[in-house]
Amino acid sequence: MMYRLSRNNVILGSVMLLVVIVAIPLVILGVKAFTGAGNTQPESAAASTQHSSSGSSGRSSGADEIAAGTCMKPSDVDRSEVDSVAYATVSIEHCWDATKDKTRTAGAIRAKPLMSQDWAAKQVEPERNSLQGQFSQAAEFSGYSVPEVSPVGGDANQDVAADKKARAYTVEWTWQNQDGKKIEGGSERVVVYLEQHGGQWQVVGEQSSTTSY
Repeated sequence: MMYRLSRNNVILGSVMLLVVIVAIPLVILGVKAFTGAGNTQPESAAASTQHSSSGSSGRSSGADEIAAGTCMKPSDVDRSEVDSVAYATVSIEHCWDATKDKTRTAGAIRAKPLMSQDWAAKQVEPERNSLQGQFSQAAEFSGYSVPEVSPVGGDANQDVAADKKARAYTVEWTWQNQDGKKIEGGSERVVVYLEQHGGQWQVVGEQSSTTSY
């Protein structure tokens, strides 16, 4: 009787040992598969994040901007203030980048959002640049113009009506680059004519006279 029990115990033990031997590799493989699957997503996400970050850091800040980002932007102008619109228009029109602009009219084209549709439509670049000499000289050292706009007093500033006004300015500009190199530019006197529509001022015409080039 004891012999049979012992024999049965031996058989049962052998079976259990065999099960354990077979089960261990399966468990190990299962653990590896589980941990491997768990690591796949973070690694992929990390690689994606790293690529995105390197792409962002490699992007130039301001390198492609006109005049190294020094020009006023129409979107920053308070359209409810007549003087703000007139001043900004003159400043933008005289802010040029000698390495990107073909003619001086490029500045006026950038100021078109501050103009009426009729006046904006007249801002078309000519075939020849009236300031080609300055542009060529400034382009040699990647120069851009730096305008200084000053109001002019007197009869040129007129309040024709509540919604029609004229503002006069003198503008002087020099050429410089980001390394600090600077050369002389020129000066002009500009009279800006504005009208108000829906609470917003817009430029409807201009007259300019050259002071010096």
